[in-house]
Amino acid sequence: MTSDAQRLVDETVGTAVQEPDVVLTAESLQVTFRRSGRVVHAVKGVDFEVRRGRTLAIIGESGSGKSVSVRALMGLLPPSAQVSGSAQLGSTQLLGLAEPDMRRIRGKDIAMVFQNPATSLNPTMSIGKQVVEAIRMHSRMEKKAARERAIDLMTLVRLNDPEMRFEQYPHQLSGGMRQRVVIAMALASDPAVLIADEATTALDVTTQAKIMDLLCDLQDRLGMAIILISHDLALAASYADDVMVMRHGAVVEHVHPDELFDEDREPYTKELLGAFSTLPTERHASVIDAGAEPLLRVEGLVQEFVTRGAGGVKAGVVRAVDHVSFDLAPGTTMGIVGETGSGKSTIARAVLQVERAKAGTVTFRGQTLTGLKRRAMQKVYGDLQMIYQDPFGSLNPRWRVSEVIAEPLRGHTAMNEKARRSRVDELLDLVGLPADEYRSRRPQELSGGQAQRVAIARAVSLEPSLIICDEATSALDVLIQAQVLDLLVRLQRELGLAYLFIGHDLNVVRYVSDTIGVMHHGEMVEYGPSEQIFTDPQHEYTRELLAAIPRADLAARRVRRE
Repeated sequence: MTSDAQRLVDETVGTAVQEPDVVLTAESLQVTFRRSGRVVHAVKGVDFEVRRGRTLAIIGESGSGKSVSVRALMGLLPPSAQVSGSAQLGSTQLLGLAEPDMRRIRGKDIAMVFQNPATSLNPTMSIGKQVVEAIRMHSRMEKKAARERAIDLMTLVRLNDPEMRFEQYPHQLSGGMRQRVVIAMALASDPAVLIADEATTALDVTTQAKIMDLLCDLQDRLGMAIILISHDLALAASYADDVMVMRHGAVVEHVHPDELFDEDREPYTKELLGAFSTLPTERHASVIDAGAEPLLRVEGLVQEFVTRGAGGVKAGVVRAVDHVSFDLAPGTTMGIVGETGSGKSTIARAVLQVERAKAGTVTFRGQTLTGLKRRAMQKVYGDLQMIYQDPFGSLNPRWRVSEVIAEPLRGHTAMNEKARRSRVDELLDLVGLPADEYRSRRPQELSGGQAQRVAIARAVSLEPSLIICDEATSALDVLIQAQVLDLLVRLQRELGLAYLFIGHDLNVVRYVSDTIGVMHHGEMVEYGPSEQIFTDPQHEYTRELLAAIPRADLAARRVRRE
């Protein structure tokens, strides 16, 4: 640690207020927002402490106050937020600290790693320059020394070939690699406290395990405290030393991980655990007509991308998808799983003809889509829809919910305004959002789960045969995720939909899928019925994926400490 960071730790030892090794404390922390003339209590009297070399996990569903609590400590809330209580880093009172003083602490003594590394990195700067910038922000280190320090940090976070990566840009790295860069930047000044805010939520299970093992290794070597913000109980059970459960802005309970799954836990904690543990067993398989023609057929699909080095010079060619073939029957779900960069989303873009494949054919309802011109594809899109990972990124923030859902109806039907309004109300009711309450809202007035329901309503508005779900539930907490998955399954039964379901959460993919394809380095290494993939995997990589699934039981947790 830096001398200042170590001083902050040392100051906690022997004080009358804090126990030895306590680095950060929050007492009676409250956060309120004023919205549309009313006061919203986002955080209600929260108390916690974080100790040197230990991990505190804060878990709860979306809107529980997890992220707001830690952002209040770092002074990252908007001006509309009113924060009260106490938050001490060593002997420094963080609440009410002037912004220039907070900037000296933020990133130096307390650092944060966010969920989406793509939004944390500047797309116009090489990653090396961004790590150097983080280093020099809190030191007077010369550029040459800062470069050496940056390469050391990139090596520390296990980024392969750091000298080459130094010159690359964020879009040239996988999601896991980008997250390692963000961690390297967060470690630039050896902080006393590292906050990981859903830092592994968008990553596949193998990459998630690697990132968490990396954080644990760094913690053991550097002695920093970690606050792990998550809605994943299995993750908390596996890696945390202490767990705090939050709901509606308040602390439900503090518990040691060994006691997290005891019978005498609070009902809400049991509800979170129940949503996690029952997910894989409730799925009822679709009825597959063995004689039916495939709705979607992909044959010999190949996709390649040119990689470029410094100055835009061609550096090589990456084969993102390598001769992939599969069939999807009407009214069924095929799941595609694999780690970040395995080619899952590239397949989706090739099916939609957003990116033209290098080779192979895509046939949908007997029509060859490969090479189809844009105007002809526009007609196909009425029967072939997509639901994205980030609902807020796919919804126009200026439009009301009714306008968002009506957009496909305006482009693909001859409905008049009255008929469209009626159809929008019908769709809102179909996805469980009362029309009178939600039709006039804008996306920023919705929760993550509500926004995804709106995206689903838009996707089914034209009664398509096939919907591609690209990580459609991965950004949602476990309770909302279960609700959205149940909605997708219900709509499939009622409307006869087929899904191409792309995901990295194997429990989720198992729950919704009839068949599964496993992607690895652009190849589909295994393809078959869902239960066969899970109970009798044939490929070594499939077995590795299954072994990496976080498990919500005491026998499987705490492995990294042992």
